Amino acid sequence: MTVRSAGRRAYANRTRLTPALRRQLLAPFHRRPARLAAIPATLVWGERDPTFGPAFLARWADALPRAAIATLPAGHWPQEEEPARFAVALRAALA
Repeated sequence: MTVRSAGRRAYANRTRLTPALRRQLLAPFHRRPARLAAIPATLVWGERDPTFGPAFLARWADALPRAAIATLPAGHWPQEEEPARFAVALRAALA
C-alpha cells in the first residue's frame, strides 16, 4: 500500500470526517485569530482535494492574510501528485 492509497482510504471518504475531527481541524480559526493573522505562511493546496475543498482554503486564507497561496492541479496530496510544482512553491516560500 502506498502513502497515496492509504491517504485516500483515510481522508477521501467524507464520512470519516467526524464532528470531533472537524472541530480539531477548525480549532485554529477559533483560538487566537489575531495571532494567526500575524504569521507569514505558504498554503500549498490541491484544487481537487475531495475532503478539504475551496471553502477550507478560503477560511485558511482569511485566517492567514499574510499567506502566499499556491494551488496545484492535485487532490489531497499535492506533494506526491505534483512534486515538481510543489517543489517550485516550496522554493518560492523559502526564498
